[in-house]
Amino acid sequence: MRIGKQAGRLAGMMLVGLMLTACDKGPDRTQVAATLQKDVEAYLAQMEGPVDQRSLSHGAVTVAPQQDAGYLVTIDGVKLTLSDTGYLDIGKVSYVLTPKDDKTYQADHLSMAQTIPFKTPDGQPAGQVTQTLKAFEGTWLKEASSFTKLDLQVADVAVDDPQSGGDLKMAGVAFNVDSTDKGQGLWDQVGKLTISGLNADDKGGGKVAIASIDASSAAKGLKLIDYAAKMRALREAGNKQAASQQSEAAKQPADNQPADNQAADNQNDAAGNAGTGTSSDAAADATADKASGNAAPDNAMQDFIKALPGLIAASTVDLHVSGFTYQEREGGEALELGKAGISFAATGIDQPKASLSFTLDHDGLVLHTPEAERPFAKASLPASGALTVSLIDLPTADLASVMADGAAAYATADPAQIDAKTAVFMIQLQQLLQQDGVKLRVEPSHLSSAAANLTADGDFVMKPAAIYGATGALNVAITGIDDLLSLAQKEAEEKPEAMQYVAVLQALLSYASRATGSNGKPIDNFKIDVPQNGMMTVNGKPLQF
Repeated sequence: MRIGKQAGRLAGMMLVGLMLTACDKGPDRTQVAATLQKDVEAYLAQMEGPVDQRSLSHGAVTVAPQQDAGYLVTIDGVKLTLSDTGYLDIGKVSYVLTPKDDKTYQADHLSMAQTIPFKTPDGQPAGQVTQTLKAFEGTWLKEASSFTKLDLQVADVAVDDPQSGGDLKMAGVAFNVDSTDKGQGLWDQVGKLTISGLNADDKGGGKVAIASIDASSAAKGLKLIDYAAKMRALREAGNKQAASQQSEAAKQPADNQPADNQAADNQNDAAGNAGTGTSSDAAADATADKASGNAAPDNAMQDFIKALPGLIAASTVDLHVSGFTYQEREGGEALELGKAGISFAATGIDQPKASLSFTLDHDGLVLHTPEAERPFAKASLPASGALTVSLIDLPTADLASVMADGAAAYATADPAQIDAKTAVFMIQLQQLLQQDGVKLRVEPSHLSSAAANLTADGDFVMKPAAIYGATGALNVAITGIDDLLSLAQKEAEEKPEAMQYVAVLQALLSYASRATGSNGKPIDNFKIDVPQNGMMTVNGKPLQF
């Protein structure tokens, strides 16, 4: 009997559980799909901007629940306008969004045409792009409207452009995003774009081959949600201003249209828009926003840049090209470059004082030209080098304000206004850099050729009272001057214009402080002092210009 009672109690508990489960049907998937559709449409509209200025556009958007927990998103009629000559007719694009939790979606199963036609503005075929989609997977953070994880890979990209007579091929294109939630609203984020095996053949010019193009950016201490909100406000400001301009343009009488007809058209437009909330509402919104100082894109851009010190702690950007070669047709001049790039780093953005660093570097430079084949040119060609310059202890708030004003200089199409605002920006930037306490540092840098090597480093302090705006010293060390001088003198015997090289090298030696390196070869040292009065010296000797 006891066993029977326990079994009955267990069965009753199971029945109650089944009943509760039946009552909890979970979210209405049809409603979720409808919400997702609105979100996708709103995001695309914001990214694409005003209708008459769109480079990216689309048709209908549908979202349908799948048998599993996912939702199939289909975007029809996707087009990418590249120039006045035409557009890429991408067509239908679809992918699946699967809820991971109440904040994120898993995105995968991307589908798009393998062959994408390029068409003229009237819809006639004028080339094509082919590609093979290799991978697509990501994590979409709803509140930020951005990917926190992404892996997108495309292979065998080929561009057929019969209009220009050129061909472009890429073995692969990969784009990755990796974000780490550090807590308290802060994220670390890295983005990478890699293009491999690029070959471009200009039928009327030459051939370019690049083993890889690597671009990356990294952010530390990023307030991702707040940053995304500021970006949305920036885009919305631009869209509203464009909508206002469209509305104003629609009110202007056409060149060949009577004013009374135009007035009638305007009345019809107003009546038609009253029920749809399109251009009339946009114009009203833009006018209201303009009155409050929020509509103009330059104002929104200024607000965005000024807010950056509160949104991010540090940022780096890096762009490098590897295995670059250029060959003129029919065996003409050629250039080889093993690697070259530019890097930028900003640290302490969230602190009262920030530092900026810029680096230029290259390696494996080889020229194949008649001039480059001469002995002196071969020996002196800077085959590799790296230069890094840092600005230290910049007032962060002042820096953001100056950069915001500089961005506003390019928010107009009027060349006269651009020139005037640029001049003001340059004055403000100079004043910022000359504030007491700001430092300029030449980090250990070098330049090397087959016969010579140059190293440099230095420290300067910005001072408004200084003739050159700074005081400090640059240390330069050069090996191989004797070898270069010998080659230049020999070349000058056959080519008198080479005497200019001889004169430059002899002038360098007149200032040099010579020492012997560990390898027994001479090292010529130059200490360039920049005092407040501007009377520069090299190893204590006045520098003669």
